[in-house]
Amino acid sequence: MRGEIPEPGVGNSDSPTIEDINRACGTDSAGNYKARSATPSERLELTAFDTPSRHGPLPSRQDLRRSEVVTVITDTSGKRSDVAVVTSETRWIDSKGDFHLRSYLGIFARSLSRKWRIEHTQAQSGCDGCESQPISYSLAGLGDVRKAGKLVLLFDVQAYETWGMSAYELGGAGRGRWLSTAPAPE
Repeated sequence: MRGEIPEPGVGNSDSPTIEDINRACGTDSAGNYKARSATPSERLELTAFDTPSRHGPLPSRQDLRRSEVVTVITDTSGKRSDVAVVTSETRWIDSKGDFHLRSYLGIFARSLSRKWRIEHTQAQSGCDGCESQPISYSLAGLGDVRKAGKLVLLFDVQAYETWGMSAYELGGAGRGRWLSTAPAPE
């Protein structure tokens, strides 16, 4: 409304509305994108980007628990290159009995030479179940939600006692950007 200052992210023309997200989740309304699990060779190539030298070492222990999802998104119209999303969480208990969590998000685009290049990566470590718990991401949907000819990835986001959704718009050549972060409803 006129004269009122909207909450951050609300009313921002770059942020998808809940209606946009509902239309785009699960399927792309125009049918231009298809998501699938990565092949074993793609998985090996993409997970190589998540290395201790890039994001800090993990303890070499038997009690590590790791979950990882590698998704490849293909533009069925052939206008854009493939995109891959890697999300992982690694949990362990240290010698003092404290729980730890390391989360990783990688977004990659396939170049014309068929090699993967980094669009966006981030890794965070902290305690598991406390205020310094790192943010974890899960791919929730995809599509051209702003009708701008760009793929937008929608993520469920979780941290300590909070969750919400975030949208990442691919811009090509590593020029993507986060569109919004919305708090969870109470």
